[in-house]
Amino acid sequence: MPSSAAQADPIPANPIPTDRRLALHRTMQTIRATETTLSRLFADGEIPGFIHLSVGQEAVAAGVVGALGPRDSFATTHRGHGHVLARGVRLDLFFKEIMGRAGGICGGRGGSMHVADLSLGVLGPMASSGPGCRSPPGARSPTRRGAPAAWRSPSSATAPWPRAPCTSA
Repeated sequence: MPSSAAQADPIPANPIPTDRRLALHRTMQTIRATETTLSRLFADGEIPGFIHLSVGQEAVAAGVVGALGPRDSFATTHRGHGHVLARGVRLDLFFKEIMGRAGGICGGRGGSMHVADLSLGVLGPMASSGPGCRSPPGARSPTRRGAPAAWRSPSSATAPWPRAPCTSA
């Protein structure tokens, strides 16, 4: 009689195409390299205030943001650099923002905690998970009220929280 291991189904082929897996890996590498550089810049005193790095969360950012469509919008938490980077924000503008320099995504005024780019559907981080859960779905409301073009494009909105799913109280 064959062992139970011999009766088990073979491991199925990976359903994710190779080119997609490579793209996800490149995204994770970009996030890690960027966060490592930010860590060094912060240690050298080049970044004002404080930074909230997302080292170790690269796969979450790459996977969640990679599953969104081009018209989808999202908000992050206080460790949202990876999500913003996975969405394809320009690195030069990202670094200027984090370093508090003019020409950053938000004019250098947002810093690490407030990186947002409405043209990419990045609504920005929400400092606390509870209230932040309500913001991404609420971002769709202006799409029905004649809002500026940057706010009219989201087809859906999400909040890629690293812990439990969001629920409204």
